[in-house]
Amino acid sequence: MSIEVMTAVWNHSKASPAAKLVLLAIADHQGDRGAWPSEATLARVTGMSERSVRRKVVELVELGELSVEVNSAPMPGRYKSNLYWVLVGRVDNLGKGGQIGQQGWTDSALRVDTVVQQTIKEPLEEPLSKKEIFKDDWQPSSDELLKLQSQYPNADLEREISSMIDYLVAEGKEKSVKDMAARFRNWMRNADKFAKGALSKPSVDEWFVKPEDRLK
Repeated sequence: MSIEVMTAVWNHSKASPAAKLVLLAIADHQGDRGAWPSEATLARVTGMSERSVRRKVVELVELGELSVEVNSAPMPGRYKSNLYWVLVGRVDNLGKGGQIGQQGWTDSALRVDTVVQQTIKEPLEEPLSKKEIFKDDWQPSSDELLKLQSQYPNADLEREISSMIDYLVAEGKEKSVKDMAARFRNWMRNADKFAKGALSKPSVDEWFVKPEDRLK
């Protein structure tokens, strides 16, 4: 099935060249249950840094060409990879009698597309604009978490969430929280400030420019 998905990406993706390369790498892994390559794998096959991969994933989500369910890969173990669905070239227009349109998709691809459309119609996460009062088991939405991972690539976000919740409870400030997502964004800004930018500092391959490319 990955061949059909990759063909759709080649023919229909409107992403930037770098983001399209990440999308192709994900498409190469996609099967009936989606794709769940690790960020390290995507970085290795695309020749990018993991930070760059995260930025391109956010770009693809915002473009509507990729769906991401954070830490939801169907794999054993506590630490799971993200689950990806490539949305490019979906069969939205069926011919009479339910026949597949001329986009090169197979029946199995159509079945997967049905699952993806159900996910789109019934979002798993609350909108980012909806405020959430204090919850001791609160987690950011998938979109929010992706953006935080891109902004603070060196941070252990799970640990920071636990630290913030423990702090609010210990200081008796949980009742004053009106928007958990906003409170955590502020927490991360302060954490990065106290770490002197270490949480958001780019890796070496992000800022280094080869001498031959400096005059371009």
